[in-house]
Amino acid sequence: MRQHFCLLLFMMTSVALNAQVNKEAAMHFNEAVIAFKSNDYEGAITAYGKAIGVDPNYTKARYNRAKVFLRTKKFKRALGDLNEVVKADPSHVIAWKYKGYSYMQLKMYPGAINSYNKALDLDPSLEDCRANRGIAFMKDGKYKKAKDDFAIILKTNPKDGTVLFNMAVCQSKMKDIDGTLDSYAALIELNYKPEVAYRERAKILVKRGDYAAAVKDLDAAANTDKPQCEIYYLRGYCKLKTDDLAGADEDFKMALSINGSHKPSIQNKAFTSYKLENYDEAVKDFSKVLEMTPGDKDTHSNRGLSSLKLKDYDAAYKDFSVVIELDPQYATAYYNRASALVGLQKNEEACDDMRQSAKLGYEEAFNHIRQICGDN
Repeated sequence: MRQHFCLLLFMMTSVALNAQVNKEAAMHFNEAVIAFKSNDYEGAITAYGKAIGVDPNYTKARYNRAKVFLRTKKFKRALGDLNEVVKADPSHVIAWKYKGYSYMQLKMYPGAINSYNKALDLDPSLEDCRANRGIAFMKDGKYKKAKDDFAIILKTNPKDGTVLFNMAVCQSKMKDIDGTLDSYAALIELNYKPEVAYRERAKILVKRGDYAAAVKDLDAAANTDKPQCEIYYLRGYCKLKTDDLAGADEDFKMALSINGSHKPSIQNKAFTSYKLENYDEAVKDFSKVLEMTPGDKDTHSNRGLSSLKLKDYDAAYKDFSVVIELDPQYATAYYNRASALVGLQKNEEACDDMRQSAKLGYEEAFNHIRQICGDN
């Protein structure tokens, strides 16, 4: 969410000494202007402080000092001066605008909203204030109000990419899926952050199960200077769903070349390796997942199945034993451990597991009981 931050115009000019301004205060004011022009911001702050010390009602000095505080990112101190400015002159629209900016920087969004409200009441044409108020609404979880602000801006400037992008975020948060898709399509047409728009639209298409369309968007997103791990992962996931196993395997590898610890890519690469009958690779990947999440029941089960395919019965037995320890009611784990025990030529123990699997309701176990154990 990029912000339309207000442009800070530091048009500080010297002031003539007159009857309305204390001469000493005016002298310090001019010192501050000279210091600012020399990029001596601390000197400017000090000189403005002296002017205010001489004349506490010197509003222009407070206003200018607030702008120096903003330039030097001292937002709390800027707010202190700006509060005094609007107290002295409630119609000072730019002071309200800068208050909103300061609150935004401090992540105090209700304060920003109130300040932008005041500025827009005074001048409804301040588009940057409306855009920033929309962002403040978003940050405060008020997506409908944010969307309303962005919609007003887009009526007059439909090609404002930043506002359109924030509109898409609001629509997504509000579960307005069709609206979100329309906004991302407009962003792609504008060529504004197209890789992000393609990726986010692809996520929606994945949720809808439209994997072919999602792959097209992810192809476009991947065709950038710095494609992200997530893009390759999502494309691999879509290919896995459409049984393009070789393509999925390649994409998961690309994702992991960017982020070697990306758990979803490791998991799905393992599933893909299993389907490709590359069981050695599957065992390695499931082992990596277990390093990240030790004791994960399903991962132990999947690694055990891969080991069974490799006829590594001892490894399979260990994994299924862990599964049973974690979930004593897991019927298929007993069945699979029985298969490992048969491979280890421990038929009596295998029969015990097969009987337990059948007892827990796994139908396939009954056939093997008859074959291995001779039970009727």
